[in-house]
Amino acid sequence: MLAVTLHKRLANFHTRNILPAVVERVEADTLWLRWQGHVLAAPRQPLAPGTPVYLYIRPTQVLIVRPERLTARRRDNLLYGAIVREIMHAETHTLYLRLDSSPAAHDLEITLPSYVYHRLGLDTQKRLMAELPRQALHVIPRHEGTVAHAPPQPDAPFTRITPEAEKPYAWP
Repeated sequence: MLAVTLHKRLANFHTRNILPAVVERVEADTLWLRWQGHVLAAPRQPLAPGTPVYLYIRPTQVLIVRPERLTARRRDNLLYGAIVREIMHAETHTLYLRLDSSPAAHDLEITLPSYVYHRLGLDTQKRLMAELPRQALHVIPRHEGTVAHAPPQPDAPFTRITPEAEKPYAWP
């Protein structure tokens, strides 16, 4: 096993949605975090209240909530804001969301398929409600001395997630 520093673990995520937060409280199945004045629910971890952490969510896992579907199911971590920048790629759109009353240029990056972008009317409507699903949030303590262990990955640019990813690809 190799010791990998926290900063190297974060570098493997390849995203900008790495958010500094603080553990507010811990309940039976929920870790409550404070980020930019918002209280967010994440999967429970053995962290003490007051612990500084990094909260991470992939841009593809940030959900856009249509107002008429707000009550269709229980929602976690609703945030309101405006799209302040967007980039069209071949079949996707990357949106940069600034939360209401935030001084930042943007707070979250969201990636959507182009057909979803147009179906939601985001080509004309720039205000939106976003959801950070509890199960999509990853929490990592941010102490400089924190060390995590990972198997050696000499040629891998990304963190392997499934056992299938460990198998080398055999060309036909």
